[in-house]
Amino acid sequence: MDAAVLAEERARLEAGVNTTLRTPPDIVRLLKERGDVSFAQWGKLSASIENAQSWLEQLIAQGDIATISIAGEERYICSDERHVYERLADDSVARHFVLSRYVETIVSFTADELVARYALSHEWIEALFAEWKRDKRIVTAPFAETEEQGKLWTGAKAASRMIRASLVRNRGIQADPDRYCAWLMMRHRLYVDSKLRGPEGVRDVLEQLQGLYLPLSWWESVVLPARIAGYRREDLDLLCASGEVLWLGRKEEGAKEGKVAFFKQDAVELYGPYLSPDVTPMHPELLDRLLQRGASFLTGLCADTGEQPTELMPKLLDLVWQGLVANDQFAPLRLHGSGIAAGDRAKFRSGLGRWYAVESLTAGQSSTHNEKSVLTWAKHLLRMNGIATRFIVGEQSPYGWDMLSAAYEKMEEWGIVTRGLLVDGVQALQFADKETAELLRQPMWNNPTEGAALLSSADPANPYGVSIDWPEASVRNTFSRKPGNYLLFWQGRWLIWVENRGRRWTVMRSEETDEAVLLACIRKLAITLLREQGMRKLVIETWNGSPVGETPIGQILSAMGAEKDRHTYVIWPSTL
Repeated sequence: MDAAVLAEERARLEAGVNTTLRTPPDIVRLLKERGDVSFAQWGKLSASIENAQSWLEQLIAQGDIATISIAGEERYICSDERHVYERLADDSVARHFVLSRYVETIVSFTADELVARYALSHEWIEALFAEWKRDKRIVTAPFAETEEQGKLWTGAKAASRMIRASLVRNRGIQADPDRYCAWLMMRHRLYVDSKLRGPEGVRDVLEQLQGLYLPLSWWESVVLPARIAGYRREDLDLLCASGEVLWLGRKEEGAKEGKVAFFKQDAVELYGPYLSPDVTPMHPELLDRLLQRGASFLTGLCADTGEQPTELMPKLLDLVWQGLVANDQFAPLRLHGSGIAAGDRAKFRSGLGRWYAVESLTAGQSSTHNEKSVLTWAKHLLRMNGIATRFIVGEQSPYGWDMLSAAYEKMEEWGIVTRGLLVDGVQALQFADKETAELLRQPMWNNPTEGAALLSSADPANPYGVSIDWPEASVRNTFSRKPGNYLLFWQGRWLIWVENRGRRWTVMRSEETDEAVLLACIRKLAITLLREQGMRKLVIETWNGSPVGETPIGQILSAMGAEKDRHTYVIWPSTL
């Protein structure tokens, strides 16, 4: 909450700033809008109005305004509402009318304050608050930051006005997309000096990315190698086989490749909502057999069904992509997740891990579609993305925006998160924990040990195409989230867009580049593709839409040892 907005709203509501009283009837209108006004309140509201007091006395003499004693205090009211105030002690309708109007005329209030102001019982006020909260008539004061302040309430209309005004005022201190990308790359350990190692590193990465469904092939070609120095498949296999990590699959209709998400075994609040997909099993007899028999090796299932492994595996995979079956190892999915080619049947490998019905993961436990699960997902999305928006929730969560936004509003009441337009280019309201929101507002930071940094466009740390719109494309480039496309950063800023595994290059900030910077960026991509990903050679075809051999960049490539091949340049591993 912007402090200036809060001060302005308090001045408007409680000190009478901008109050317009031009004629005596305006005073009647004011009391109709505000209800009962104490003598002290009247003094503040009318302080700047020259004839206000004489008009008030005239209206009292005419019988339009009256005074009444409430809770031992004299107040002004409209005369035609006297009967309402006289019934406050025993008429619930009168109480609702008077208090509902009053709470929209002050910035904040507590139950004790209303008890004192209207001489009502604490029990009745608490029951009224419960009703108002349910009907969203009141909310926790948006500026409450401590547990004690958490007892402050604000009328929903006043809170909405202050929040909207704060969002508009804070537009000038939004983080630009580059700053948000830099934060995500640090959070996801994508800089060389922050990469993890070994099984422990793989476990930490999968914990951070729990519940993120990505195409099967991306995990070991894009995501894990970018975060784990010297990534080995055996480390992922070990984590799954040990029971520390489990995976679930799903496949959208018409998709060429299924998607996989990983979870820690004990994170039932995260994976529970995925265990009862609303689908009709493609192979109900096989699913029933797994439910009755429990986790089973492929050889055991073949013995029970009389089918060959090459016949049964496709059926198991069908159930995997329906979200109904999984394996306690990852190797079977790595080997056969894309199907079994005819030429592979002779060398088919069986006996890898045990297959099980995912429904068994929560056997005997209560429903996971509960408030705790929603809250766990709300926190997890913030840890993974820094911010949460309607688009991020739609892409990554099993719950809809209505449920998640309600959770974030509750976390906001607890003082855990804040809302705002925190990142420029994100065309939606954003929630973030307060520490992250403050960090994003700080000046741009650089990684002091790394000038050039590489981000695959398919990496979950890339916000473009999910929460931030891509820049406007041109005839010389096409932006998309797929392996083989990269964002190259220099000192925290997106400098170059690379497509098709290094074939097409587009400089995003030509005014900020020099020869040394371009050379460092080319070397960064070449090292990643040739040494880390095992490409045989890097072929550069175009630079800013023109054949690279016809551009000045060719001299830089020649200087670093690249081989010219007609209009292209080729970088070999021996060049680096």
